[in-house]
Amino acid sequence: MMGEPLLRELTPAVIGVLVRRGVDFQAAEDAVQEALLQAALTWPDRPPTDPKGWLVTVAWRKFVDTHRSEAARGDLRTATRLYADAARSAPSLAERDHLTRQAARINHALRG
Repeated sequence: MMGEPLLRELTPAVIGVLVRRGVDFQAAEDAVQEALLQAALTWPDRPPTDPKGWLVTVAWRKFVDTHRSEAARGDLRTATRLYADAARSAPSLAERDHLTRQAARINHALRG
């Protein structure tokens, strides 16, 4: 049975692997916490043959997913600003309206 003592033992090592891969400590802790929650849900029915490897893999994927999501939000915010700036300097009313609508759509996507 893989229980809490094993998870407590593996946690620092898994955080260490992520930090050595270049993840900052806080983000590594967050990703490992997510992996531990997933382990609590998954391991009782399907225990892994390599618990540490499983935790590293899941924590890495959680980090990558979070990082990509945050980067995408940042890209959308940048795009919104660019459309808004372009709308202010657009030569025609139709172009300003089009750019303003695009900025509003992106803004809506950020909130959704």
